[in-house]
Parts: sequence; structure tokens; C-alpha cells
Amino acid sequence: MRFLKTLMLYLYPYFSKNLPGKMLAVINRAIVYLRWWLYHKKILPVYKINGKVISVGNLSLGGTGKTVMVEYLCNKLLTINKNVAIITRGYGRRDNQPRVMPPPKSWELVGDEPLLLAQNIPGAFLGIHKNRLSAILKLIENYPRKFLFILDDGFQYLKLHKDLNILLINGDQPLSRGQFFPAGNLRDGLWRLKEADIFVITRSISGKSYSGITSLIREYNPSAPLFQAQYQPLLWVSIEHQKSTALSDFEPKKIFAFSGIANPMRFHDSLRLLGLTIAGYRDYPDHYPYQKADLSLIEKDAHSAGAEAIITTHKDSVKLPSHHWKLPLYYLKIGMAIDDEGRFWEAVHRVSGCS
Repeated sequence: MRFLKTLMLYLYPYFSKNLPGKMLAVINRAIVYLRWWLYHKKILPVYKINGKVISVGNLSLGGTGKTVMVEYLCNKLLTINKNVAIITRGYGRRDNQPRVMPPPKSWELVGDEPLLLAQNIPGAFLGIHKNRLSAILKLIENYPRKFLFILDDGFQYLKLHKDLNILLINGDQPLSRGQFFPAGNLRDGLWRLKEADIFVITRSISGKSYSGITSLIREYNPSAPLFQAQYQPLLWVSIEHQKSTALSDFEPKKIFAFSGIANPMRFHDSLRLLGLTIAGYRDYPDHYPYQKADLSLIEKDAHSAGAEAIITTHKDSVKLPSHHWKLPLYYLKIGMAIDDEGRFWEAVHRVSGCS
């Protein structure tokens, strides 16, 4: 499934300009609408569980920062509720059974993003399965208590009632107006904008007016609060030694980068903004399962490019097999900053009932 989504993104520029692509988009829209209508009319059952559910999701293909937002929410919510549980599909894992954490397991069992979340939010529980309801029930069975559930990529998971829908929109890749993939970048209908309780424009520039996105949202949802958020580089982490270095103290300037994420160019841009020179890079498909041969090739390319260090993402770092690196290897730890943070949390508490 994740491979197909990655393939969609690569083929999008071609399909968006031809008749077959537009015809496929019409079919896609019809299927999505029918599924939504069946749940909306209660023809298909919508389950309400014993516990509050906060969903983090989007309408478009490509990265909007859902994982970083989930981490941001959980770290804040853990200060007021110790029973916070993240429910996630676990893309790329090699196991079909519902899994619960803690303790952290290998990425092959749980997926790269769940393992990343487990490392960054040690106080949170995790339930992992493509059927998110099964993951919730498994979690409650193993840890009977009243949870506050954070549903990762939950906007399209219609069989579960949500107390709060947080919808993310990518500021540098706006929604194509009404155009489903493959004619556009939508995976869901704009009519569903009315179901969101909070909107967050991610990857935004603080203080910039996103009038086009705002006007589109207000056509469907006049009242839900709208916020802007930015990725925030925090520090460098040595993968070999698990030691952190402040951004200002990072010595290498000429680096080699590699990643297996939805949009590697954003990763490259963030490295350049930190003053680094990218001597070379290798981009892999999203959720790529690295093998030892990949790492040897990466290091060979980095050495040939004259790099002083090799840089990857935190998500990629959890999937690297054992390897003796001759060059220093780091990942960039990032967080999320939300403009008008106080008002954002007022909205979260008011709509979700969490206090």
C-alpha cells in the first residue's frame, strides 16, 4: 500500500495532464465518496469506544507532518494524562498481528514510524495494526484502563468515532482544488473539510498569509480554528554513539545525505538552511528497508564526494542494519512549533474535552 502511494506521487505529474488520468480521478472520487456516504449514513457501523479519540490526518498525498504532530501532541498531553496511547497502522512492517508497546521492538514487527514514536515518547503506549480498532482492543486487553487515544493518519479511518479531528494541510503543497489523484493530489474529498475541528497549515512560514488555503477552507468550514506550524530543527544525534550535539556546535559542513521519505527535497532544504553543503545524496522510496549493501554504497558515495559526515532522518535511522561506519553518521532530530500555541491548546481542550 505504501509502495503504491509512493508510486502515485512519482506518476502524478504525468497523469495530471492527460485524459486517462482525469478519468481515473473521477473513478477514485466516486469510490471515496461512496465509502464516506455509507459511513455517514450509518449503513456501515461507526464504533465509539470507552475513551477520548483525537485524530491527526490530512486530505492529500505526500507528507504533511502527521508523525511530528502526533509526537508534539503526545508530549504535551502526557503532562495531564499518563494513559496516552498512539494508534497507528505501522506501514512497512513485516507482521500482520496487532502489536502493542511498550516495550519497543524491532521495526520489522512494528514499522519505522511507530518505533520512532516509541523512542521519542517513552511514556506513551502504542497500538499497531492496519485495523486501528483491533489495535485499540488489543491495547485495552493488555492494559485495562481509560486511555486518551491519538489516531495517527486517522481522517480516512471512518469506522471509529473521533472526539477531535485535527486536519493538516501542507503550506508548500496546497490542495489541488477538487482534483483527486491521479489528476490532482487529493486522497479524500474537499467536502470533508467541514468535518475538521482544527486546521493546521504545516511547513508554513511564520507570519506569512496563506490566503488561498484559508479561503478554500472557509468555503466548507467557516468556524473551525486555523493555525500555522513549522518544523523546528532541535539537535544532531550521533547514531553510532547516541550522543546529542547542539545545532550551533555541529562541526561538519560538507555532508552526504540519504533518506527514504515521501519528499526528500524538503529534507535537503532543511540541511541547507542549517548552513550545510550537500556534497551528494541518495534518495530511496518511502519506508525503504535498508540492506547492508545499501549502506556500503552510501558510504562509498560519501567518501567519493569528499563528505565529512553522513546525514539521514530519524525515521531512517531506526531501520539501519549493523554497519561499521568510517564516516560519522548523524540524524537530525526535529520538533514542531505552532503559532499562537496557547489558543491551539484551548481549542484542543475545548473540543476534545481533555483537561
